[in-house]
Amino acid sequence: MKEAISDTSERILPGRQISVRQHLLYLRHRFAYATVARELRSTDRVVEVGCGAGYGAAELGDRAARFVGLDVDSRVIAHATESNRSNACEFQLYDGERIPFDAGSFDVAVSFQVVEHVPDDLGYVAEIARVLAPGGTLYLTTPNRVTRVDPGRKPWNRYHLREYTPTELDALMQTAFSEVQVLGVRGSEEVEQIEHERLRSIRKIASIDVFGLRDRVPEWGKQWIARLVEGRKPAVDQSLGRFDLSDFRSSADELERSLDLLAVCRETASSES
Repeated sequence: MKEAISDTSERILPGRQISVRQHLLYLRHRFAYATVARELRSTDRVVEVGCGAGYGAAELGDRAARFVGLDVDSRVIAHATESNRSNACEFQLYDGERIPFDAGSFDVAVSFQVVEHVPDDLGYVAEIARVLAPGGTLYLTTPNRVTRVDPGRKPWNRYHLREYTPTELDALMQTAFSEVQVLGVRGSEEVEQIEHERLRSIRKIASIDVFGLRDRVPEWGKQWIARLVEGRKPAVDQSLGRFDLSDFRSSADELERSLDLLAVCRETASSES
């Protein structure tokens, strides 16, 4: 039986979106997988570091020779394994620090919306570089700090230890990879308007919450409030015919206006264990 895992503000679960805003966030996450899938070769060995519920595994696993998903949460590993029984995918628990494979074990690595949670981001990136074969590629996404956080303020998301500007993300990736390109994930005019309105609302709340009361609300309470608020907005089924992956794109232009940052990093030097 598939192990039940709960909704959180940090975990995307297909089919559980209750508003247009949540549906667009889900599509934005899926766009990253679709971007990688178009580049995969049938001989590629792929590792996803921070695979979560594993909904992107089928899209990548079906196009590659091997797919391994890693996560620190045993519940989501159980869920991902059960959900992808029909696909050639493996899922493993790991400690969040050392990837349990030898140097050069993979041709492609993906890590979506994870690095902002990691205490040692330098070590995290270096460890991914270690397990990539020479010429291997990392695709990494993270929220764009410029569009989310007012200058001088810490991230309003309680689970984000830091967020990155395009320049900061480029500098981080340059510590472990010889070739780095930082792109921006953009949306259509309507999609970006909806997202920027959401972010403005959150920043306004964060600016008046000087005592950090939001961080003291337990996750179940936060999700209950979110469902109550989002339930008053247009239902997700109203957006199914209006929005799809074609509403998103990646671009090197106007990075400061992007919703997410997408780093494409290649390892051309020999890896060492």
